Amino acid sequence: MAKAAGKKKAPVKRAAKAVKRAAGSAKEAGVGGVPRFLLWFGAGFAGLLLCLFLVAALLFSPLPELSPAPLSADDIAYQNELLMRITKEVFQGEPEESELILTPEKLDSLHRIADNGFALTSLFLSTSALPPRYYGATLREGALDLTVPVVTPLRWLFGGVIRLSMTVVPEKDGEWIDLEFRRFRLGSIPLPAWLVEQFAASELRKRRNDPQFRKFDRAVKSLYIGSDGALHILYRPAELRGAILRF
Repeated sequence: MAKAAGKKKAPVKRAAKAVKRAAGSAKEAGVGGVPRFLLWFGAGFAGLLLCLFLVAALLFSPLPELSPAPLSADDIAYQNELLMRITKEVFQGEPEESELILTPEKLDSLHRIADNGFALTSLFLSTSALPPRYYGATLREGALDLTVPVVTPLRWLFGGVIRLSMTVVPEKDGEWIDLEFRRFRLGSIPLPAWLVEQFAASELRKRRNDPQFRKFDRAVKSLYIGSDGALHILYRPAELRGAILRF
C-alpha cells in the first residue's frame, strides 16, 4: 500500500513541476509569446525616442518668412546723420575720441535700418538681412535682451532653426570688451550661468585672436550701459578706420 501511495505522489510532483516550468516560461515570454527582455527594450527605446522628440521640439523652431518693418522718416534721418558723422570721423581720423549714445529708441531705429539691408560695418553697402524678429536687441533694465537664430542643416527637423535668446551686459573699462550674461536659452531650454560663462569666455578668447576683432577692440575705448538706460560707446575714429576699412 505504501509503495502504491508513493507511485501516486510521483506523477503529482511531476505535474506540479511542469506547471511551474510552464508558468516560468510564460513569465519570460511576456505578452503574445514575445520575450520579456524584448518588450522592455522596445519600451525603453520608444521612451528614448519620445524624449529626443520633446528635446528637439524645445530646441528647434520653424523660421517663417517675415518682411522687414518699413523705415520711418525718423529712421532715414538718423541713418543719414549717422552715416555722415561716422564717414567724416573715420576718413579724417578725428576727433581723437567720439561718443555714440544709443537710447532704446535709437537702437530700435538701427534695427529697422539693418533689417532693410543697410550695414554700417560693410562700408555702408546694402546687404541681405535676417527677418527683424529673429535678430533683435532691446535695452531693458541695464542690459540687452538679444534673440539670434542659428540655422542648422537639419531643416527637416521643425525648420532646423535654434533660437538663442539671452540677456547680456556689454562692457569695456580696461583692455578688452567683455560680456556679462544674466540669462541664456537654447530654444526653450535654459542653460546654467556657469556653463554660459565658460562658453562666453572660450568664444571671446577665440575672437581676441582675430586681428580684425583686435582692431575693433582697440577702437572702442569704453562701453557701458549708463544710468540713463542708454548704451554709451566711446571710440577712437582713427582706430575705427582700420577696423572698418581693413587697413
